[in-house]
Amino acid sequence: MPHPMMTPEALQEAIQRLPRVPLAHRPTPLDDCPVLSQALGGPRILAKRDDLTGPAFGGNKVRHLEFRMGLLQHGGYDVYIGQYPPTSNEARIAAAACARAGIRFILLVKKGDRIGVPQGNVLLYHLLGAEMVFLDTDDPEAVKTEVQALEERLRRAGHRPFTFQFSPWTHLSGVIGHLDAALEIDRQLQERAIEEAHFYIVAGRSHTGLQLAAKLLGRPWRVTGVAVQRYAHFPDVIPEWSRGVAEALGLPATLGPEELDIDYRYIDTYDLVLDSAVEAIKLAARTENLILDPMYTGKAMAVLMDHVRTGRVTPDETVVFMHTGGTPLVFQYAQELSADLVRVREVSELPA
Repeated sequence: MPHPMMTPEALQEAIQRLPRVPLAHRPTPLDDCPVLSQALGGPRILAKRDDLTGPAFGGNKVRHLEFRMGLLQHGGYDVYIGQYPPTSNEARIAAAACARAGIRFILLVKKGDRIGVPQGNVLLYHLLGAEMVFLDTDDPEAVKTEVQALEERLRRAGHRPFTFQFSPWTHLSGVIGHLDAALEIDRQLQERAIEEAHFYIVAGRSHTGLQLAAKLLGRPWRVTGVAVQRYAHFPDVIPEWSRGVAEALGLPATLGPEELDIDYRYIDTYDLVLDSAVEAIKLAARTENLILDPMYTGKAMAVLMDHVRTGRVTPDETVVFMHTGGTPLVFQYAQELSADLVRVREVSELPA
């Protein structure tokens, strides 16, 4: 059993010192998934239902945005500028949070990002009042120049804009949001007398917060992060993020690269719909009615399934699958997900 460095109460107190805007419906359920476990012939599987955080279809980013919106309101900012791909769940929650707070949200889309039919997250951006701006470049430096020019123009008009991509808070808020989520999960596991658990989650900021909390609280949790984006070198950035959060909150520990368990099989497949993810999406839907997305959660579930089938996860373990949301992407990728749809035109064609 790892040695605890903080009590849950001390960690909660450190988090509560930060400005924060309540957004999430909490606690989200920690559901047993017996039918999925039986289908895999594997361990006990629990699903942490952060797809139910709300608002605007919820997801893990709601926890992140509580601390970003706290920063905006505390600093008196009235415009949130963000550069995101059209599939971004984070942009959806940012649009929702800004709409509720009366803050203007400007969404920049770089050249080459696919929009297609306004469905899924793209449709929600519009309904939530986001102002989408399509840039003529995908060069990072050119994008930065355009953003800086936009900020200056807004300031001259009397606004106080904030661009999170230029601030470390874009990452640190996500880590802190899942330090807080880990405290919630810890209470739920204790209620079930579960000490050891193996978590599966998409690699990134939420993953970092979960693993850092396990270390601080001395919990025997193993956290497997599933990498799908190449925007960062995780053995470098995760320790960097943990150091930033430790400094902001006065925490006694950080994470080192040797502590990470990251599965890289899906690296750089963010916007690709893969057969293994589609299989995982269908199995989760048809066993536990979990609706996963093809970009993130479907791939995390695919890795979990593979680890169970190949014996890397043993039948006596308890697995916690972090359902981080992304539900609108199911509709955005409806064509790919329904490629094998069979239409039966006559009752007589149905198999007996």
